Amino acid sequence: MKHAGNAFKTMAATGKLVRVTELDLSLGTSSPSSNQYKAQSDAYRMIVESYKANVPEAQQSGITIWSLSDNEAEHEYWLKGQVPTSSTRTTSASGLTRASAMVSPAKTSV
Repeated sequence: MKHAGNAFKTMAATGKLVRVTELDLSLGTSSPSSNQYKAQSDAYRMIVESYKANVPEAQQSGITIWSLSDNEAEHEYWLKGQVPTSSTRTTSASGLTRASAMVSPAKTSV
């Protein structure tokens, strides 16, 4: 994703703090396969690594990841067919619990 690096460089050139908010990489299904989870994980990793490589540490303000919620009322705005089932709501194929998180890029290794 060369475009992500270019976007981060453009934002950093402003001299302002750079923050990624509500980063969401859709899988396009409510029942993803382990290969789809792996591809999603790889894409998140690439974006975070690109952010860290292209935004000077002094300008890194953080990355907020948009993720799953157990509150059914919040699912009304999900794309049709992508509302998580109970089996996809809490764990990914790698066994990691998925939750909204604020990542401090300067302190987090990927």
